[in-house]
Amino acid sequence: CATCACERRLSLLTTQPRRWCSPVVVPSCGCVHVSRGMHHAVCKRETGAPLPIRLLHVSGDAPPADSRWCVRAGEFVYPAATSPIKAHCHAMGAASTPLHIFNSLIRIGATRYISRASGNAAGCLNTTLFRAQGMTPDARGWQYLACTEVVHPIGSNNVTDMFPPWTWSVAGVAEECLRVFGVAPRALWLPTEMGMLDLPRFASGTSHVLFAYGLKDPWHTLGVGLHNLSATLPVVTIADGSHCADMVVAEPATDTPTMVAARTQEDAIISEWIHQLQTQRIRRA
Repeated sequence: CATCACERRLSLLTTQPRRWCSPVVVPSCGCVHVSRGMHHAVCKRETGAPLPIRLLHVSGDAPPADSRWCVRAGEFVYPAATSPIKAHCHAMGAASTPLHIFNSLIRIGATRYISRASGNAAGCLNTTLFRAQGMTPDARGWQYLACTEVVHPIGSNNVTDMFPPWTWSVAGVAEECLRVFGVAPRALWLPTEMGMLDLPRFASGTSHVLFAYGLKDPWHTLGVGLHNLSATLPVVTIADGSHCADMVVAEPATDTPTMVAARTQEDAIISEWIHQLQTQRIRRA
């Protein structure tokens, strides 16, 4: 379906089109196919009947498509034993129709935003409350950065991914950023200022930066690559790591061998750099 029309259909309770979710990495449990079919079915309704709000049991002025918890679930999938993706896949797999799958997905993980005061056994998902409580200072800070310096070119097509068609453009980002913050994004500022547009040149003039990527973190595709840029620009990859997983407190009961090995490698690299710096300072003293 056409991107704009689909966005409008998914944003039934607001006049502002919104994207669905940023891409997430999920285990091969079959829910990629299910999710793609569900989004396709919802988008097809743009030419037919409106999306039945009664089926979704939502209230508020935020669209049911504004389900940021599925973004968080997809970013933080490490360790697999406690990944919230499993609950999402189970809920989607238990649904009988694409619209029921849609309903299951937007409600999973949103328990505290569901009120049963209406007498509805399923409860009513308050999307206004969810959006308001989700706009924490740090969330607003990241949103502002994404509107100014850290511009992420992420789109979807419902063919090679499991999300509704959403064509990314600088103009589209600029329109939303001007509306929310009154600023325009500088799409090339970060790669230009940091030198990432020319990695060989960057490597020749930069040293002692460690890049670490969890390969189940969707953001790693926007990194410098999966191989060392130089002896002092090492890249550490973690096959089962997700977003920032190597930076949280170690959990011996659940940490995988690959995560333990990556943290050990990172510690060794940084410790060696510190030792080298301390040695240089002692010699200069």
